[in-house]
Amino acid sequence: MLKLMKGIVAAATLGYAATAFAFPINLESIEGTFKNAQGASVTYEQNGSEVYWGNPAHLDQRSGYQFDAFNPLPHQINDDSPFTLGKFTHVNMPVTGDTLTSVDLDVALGLEGGGNPEATFSFTHEETPNNASNPFEICIFGHCFVLWDQHNGPVADTVLFSNGIVSNEEFVFDGNMYSLELVGFANGTHELITDEKSINSVDLLAKLTARSVPEPGTLALLGLGLAGLGLARRRKV
Repeated sequence: MLKLMKGIVAAATLGYAATAFAFPINLESIEGTFKNAQGASVTYEQNGSEVYWGNPAHLDQRSGYQFDAFNPLPHQINDDSPFTLGKFTHVNMPVTGDTLTSVDLDVALGLEGGGNPEATFSFTHEETPNNASNPFEICIFGHCFVLWDQHNGPVADTVLFSNGIVSNEEFVFDGNMYSLELVGFANGTHELITDEKSINSVDLLAKLTARSVPEPGTLALLGLGLAGLGLARRRKV
C-alpha cells in the first residue's frame, strides 16, 4: 500500500510539474474581426478589423473602431503575465443618424506548432450629442454640486469593455490545458473616453494560464490508487 501511495504522489507530481514546460509559447499571428454590431447600420473594412457608422459631414470623418494587431511577430510569451494583443482605436467624429450601441471583436491567435485559440471582446458604446451643455462639479465646504456650462460644446463618447474583467476560453495545446483570458484595456480601467473630433487608442491585453493534462497512464494509476485505498478502507471496517 505504501508503494501504491508513493506512485500516486509521483503521478500527481509529474502532472503538476508538466505545467513548468507550458512556457514559453511563440505567438505567430493575431487577427481581430469586428462583428455583431448593434444600434446602427455599419460598414466593415480592412477584412473586418475596422467598423464605421453614422452620417458624417465629410466622407472621411465617420465614427468608428479600429483594431491593429501587435507588431512585430512572432512574439514570445514567457509566463501568465498580461501581454498585448493589439491596439484598439476609437475615432469619434460628429455624425448624425443611428449610432452604434455595441459590437464584438473576435480575436484569433496562431501559436507555433498549430494552436489556434479564439476569444471575444464585447464593447458597449455610449454616444453623446455632437453639441450639448457640459456638466461640471463644484464643491463648497464639503458639499458638491453638478452644474451645467451655459456654452454648448462637444461631449466625449465612451467605449466600455462590457464583458467584465475577464473572459475565458480554454484550449489544449502541446499536452497542456490553457485558458486565454481577455483582461481588457491597458489603461487600468474598463472604459475609453474620447473627445469629439478626436482619435483615442489603447492596448488590449490578454493572458495565458496553463495546467497539465494528465496522460492516460497517469489517469489509470490515479484510478488504481483510489480503488486500492477504497479496498483497504473496507478491509479495516
